[in-house]
This record gives sequence, C-alpha cells and structure tokens, in this order.
Amino acid sequence: MKSKILILLILLPLGAFAQEKYLEVNAQVQNVGVFKTDSDFDDTKPYYNPSGQTVGFFGTFFRPAITLNVKDIINIYYEIEVGLNIWSRNSLEQLYGETKDTLSLKHRQIYAEGKLSKNLSFRMGYQYFKEPTGLFINHWLGGMRFGLENDFIPLDIFIGQFPDQTYEGWEIDRNNFTQDRFVFSVSGTKKIGEWNFEPGIVWFYDGVYVRKQMWLLTPVLSMNRKEKEWEAGIDIVFEGGRTNHGAYDGDDETHAGGALQVYYLNGLAMEGFGTAVGGKVVPGMTEKNGYKFGWGVSLLLLSPDDHLYHNGTNFGVFYSGRSRSHTLILTEDELRDRGDNLDERSGEKGTFYLMRAGLAILDGSVYYKVTDKIMLSGIAGNAFVLNKRNALGEVYFGTEFDVVLRWMLSSHIVIDLVNSAFVPGKAASAFVNDIDKEKQIPQYMLEASLNAFF
Repeated sequence: MKSKILILLILLPLGAFAQEKYLEVNAQVQNVGVFKTDSDFDDTKPYYNPSGQTVGFFGTFFRPAITLNVKDIINIYYEIEVGLNIWSRNSLEQLYGETKDTLSLKHRQIYAEGKLSKNLSFRMGYQYFKEPTGLFINHWLGGMRFGLENDFIPLDIFIGQFPDQTYEGWEIDRNNFTQDRFVFSVSGTKKIGEWNFEPGIVWFYDGVYVRKQMWLLTPVLSMNRKEKEWEAGIDIVFEGGRTNHGAYDGDDETHAGGALQVYYLNGLAMEGFGTAVGGKVVPGMTEKNGYKFGWGVSLLLLSPDDHLYHNGTNFGVFYSGRSRSHTLILTEDELRDRGDNLDERSGEKGTFYLMRAGLAILDGSVYYKVTDKIMLSGIAGNAFVLNKRNALGEVYFGTEFDVVLRWMLSSHIVIDLVNSAFVPGKAASAFVNDIDKEKQIPQYMLEASLNAFF
C-alpha cells in the first residue's frame, strides 16, 4: 500500500506538468520538378559534355517544425529541412553521411524563447533573422534576440554570429572570437499617421581574413502602409565601412553602397506568392478575402562599384539575395529556391553578394482567381546593370515572363504549374556564360510543384 501511495505522489506532479505543456507540430512536404533549356545563354557545345545542355530534375523537400510550450513561459522550437533531395542523385539505400548521394539534411532553427519580464522577451539559439528591409541581413544564424516593449517605439535587439570556415581547432577550448563574423542590430517599429516606420541600424564585423578585417555600419529604414484594398512600401539601405588592407596597394578600402526597394500591391496580390521562410510553411493565396483580381509592381535598385577593382573605394552594395520581386529567374524562385537566380549570379559570392555592376529590376504582376480554388498569375520583369564597365560594357540584363497556375486542392494541398521564359541581354551573358560571352540564347523553364502542409 505504501509503495502505491509513493508511486501516486511521484506521478501526480508529472501529470500536472504534462497538462501545463503542449506540443505543436507543423510540417511541409513539397515535390517539385524543374526543366530548363540550359543553365546559361550559350548553346556552344563544350568538349566534355556528359550531361547535355538542359537542366532537369525531380525532387522532394520535407520541413518539419516542432514547438514545445512549457507553462506559457518558454517555447522551445526545432526546425529541420530534409532536401531538396533529387530523385536521380540522393539515395535512400545509403547510410546518412557515408557517401555524397545520401539525403541532404539541414538543421535550420533551434532556439528557446520566452519572457523575462512584462516588457522584455528573448529568443536564443539558431534562428532566422532579417533586419527591417531584408536586403542586407536575411539569414539563418546563431544569436540572441531581445524584444523591448515601450510606449514610444518597441525595440528589437539582435546579437549574433555568422558561421565561417576559419580553422580554430576541433576542441571547443581552441575556439576564439578573433576570426569570427559578428552582427549587432537594433531596430524599432513606430506608426506615424497611416504609415508604419521600421528604422534600424546594423553593425557587421568580419574578422575571418587575417589582416583584412572588415566592418560595415548600415542604417536601414522600411516604411509601409497597408489598407484593406492595397499595400505599399519603401525599403532603404545604406552601407558604410572599411576593409583593412583591402586595396591592391595595401591601403584600406572604404565601402559606401546602398539599395532601394519600392513596391505596391493591390487586391489579390496582397496575399503574397511564394512559401515564406522562418518556420511559416503555408504558401500564399490561401486567404478567402473575396478578392477576384490583383496586381503589383516593384522596383529594386542595387548600387554598383566604380570600374576600378580594389582601388581603395567600393560603392557596390553587399546584398542578401532576397527581395520583394515576384520574378522567378531574375530573383529567388519562392516556390523552391535553388540558388540559380540571376541577381545572385551577377554578384561576387561571399557571406553576401557584392554587386559590383549594380542591378535595377522593375517587375509587374497580375493575379486572377478563375474559381475559388484556381488562380492564374502573370509576371513580367526587366533588368539593367547600373555600371556597364563592370559588365563587359553592356547595360541590358534581360527580360523575364512567367505564367503561374495555382490550384488549391484543399486548405492543405497546393499545386503550382509554372511556364517561364527569359530573354537575356549581353550583360547577363557576361556573368552567366562560360564559353561565349556574346551569345544570347533565350532560356525557357517549366516547373511543377505539389505542396502539402499542416
């Protein structure tokens, strides 16, 4: 009898604790197929060409996310991505990590969040973070984030580190802060009249390269206004900083670049187009708000450098690779990002994309609900470089056309069919073509996606 009472006394607190916590599970499974007539705009046949000129694959992407809530005090969040795994390359028969053809796996977010007081919240761990515009910092990284509520302007404070490849020893006690990448950001939100203002300032330090430490101090401002029928906004970025011994003659290099983004969305366009990142796995166009038609326009300007490389001044912007443009070839394909968008391919890849030629992208989109479950979209985008001397003397980058059919089978299953074409200019060929920089062969793309989520 005593043993039964003892067991009951042990289980009662555990049962009470179990009632005070709950587990929330979200998941997304996407099967996608892509066919492109070429990876560049040059039909010259290379001497060694086992794969042919075309690009094509079928693949599967899986993203589960788990949130553990304990007594409404703290949340523990875990999100992973399995894929995109290509059916013809990634094998289920292989042991994970043993060979290159095993399934790819990314641990995206692992953090704890909660409230330290009534006005102070926190989030610590690996997380998705972007500054107010998303044009500069828009990454997954480890960090500490604090939210400070007040009556004047609520603040968002972030301190984090970018991962780097600098060898500092396998043991933890060999690691140090000397050759790391840091980011510190402070931003706020303030409504003035009908407009929301999100000012911020971001400090970035890169100590990875010996004797070539770089720092950037970046004021940012996002302004937006959202009404029932329309939404508009402006994003502004200015980057100023220095790289020690960054010039060819050994002197320091000064950085002064910037970016501007302007957008307007009307009606159906306000619901977005692609799949959001950062744990939100529900694709756009799912709200039943009665809109039958919509349209949107956006303009993206990325500042260029002068034509002298490492001459002591750099005016090219360090760009995250993510913008509000709805184009699928010129910018990130939000149905499933593959890293082959042309804005990124025209930049020098590092922690960010350094846009030495600059870039201007103007795009427009229209949306029409054929039925309650079927929507037809059209997208057109035009792009130019802003310094032709960094693009083999060419200005015209190219024009893109997209037609997208979205079919919502249910509130949890969405099918997308995409037909795209890109007519390149010589500026795009200068960055993308490997053999003949003068060729301008149009590129066509077919894409199909089945997205299941809950």
